[in-house]
Amino acid sequence: RLYVYRHHRRGDERLADGERVAPGDLLQLAYATDEQGFGVLLSIDGAGTVTQHWPEPGRPRAAPLRPGREVRLPSAYELDAAPTFERFFLVKSEQSFDVATVVEAARRLSARAPEARHAPLPLPKQFDQISLALEKTR
Repeated sequence: RLYVYRHHRRGDERLADGERVAPGDLLQLAYATDEQGFGVLLSIDGAGTVTQHWPEPGRPRAAPLRPGREVRLPSAYELDAAPTFERFFLVKSEQSFDVATVVEAARRLSARAPEARHAPLPLPKQFDQISLALEKTR
């Protein structure tokens, strides 16, 4: 499972697929799995930008997943003014893999508007992926 939380002064709000967000919203990503494996969390936006959230940018290999409970990433993410949408992906595999494989697939998808809002990442079948898309308001 993939979760996105919006921080408020009164607490965190878990967002559902299709909910509205705005530039400046502070989001935190989390995942939960029952399985061992390796994963990458990234996003694409309406401007075609790909952002790697986990593992930290610069790490060449997918991070080990921690099964059994919800795991929140250690830092939050402030939305910029990119138009129309922000879509988050959790990609996982039983075997370790290069982060670059997933980032390149995200770049290919993000270049194919309007498919980027709903189509899966173009990855081999060895990868499982889930996504959550948020609609951006101005």
